[in-house]
Amino acid sequence: MGSKILVIDNDKELVESMKRILKRSLYDVQTAENGKEGLTVLKSFWPDLVLLELTETNECSCTEFLQKFRTLEADYAEENQDGMIEIPFIFITDSEDVIHNFNGLHTKNYACLLKPAEPDELRECVSEKIERAQQQLEAICNTEE
Repeated sequence: MGSKILVIDNDKELVESMKRILKRSLYDVQTAENGKEGLTVLKSFWPDLVLLELTETNECSCTEFLQKFRTLEADYAEENQDGMIEIPFIFITDSEDVIHNFNGLHTKNYACLLKPAEPDELRECVSEKIERAQQQLEAICNTEE
């Protein structure tokens, strides 16, 4: 199996669709219905990328999940003596306004897709973010040698 992806969204049909698309691309995919469940999944599944619904109505909001994840990420890197890279996030939303506002914030480790993302768009975005993260990790490992 390839890179690990955690998909968090309360739309079960959309989640299953994304899971099928990503599994066909040989990714190892786990899902969660909300941020709280996503934090539980992290105990047994550490992802290389997170697809997260942009919403504030979940039991654990997007902002809360991201803050808690970044804390766990630092702990995970320390425990496993891994080079520290920021796990990429792709935020998913059904609001074109959010996409418009987010476009200025695209960085190496963040992206935003409009629901439902076209399969090719989803695969391309996921592949790009994972590839960049792997390049960051390789650069860290090369400087540590």
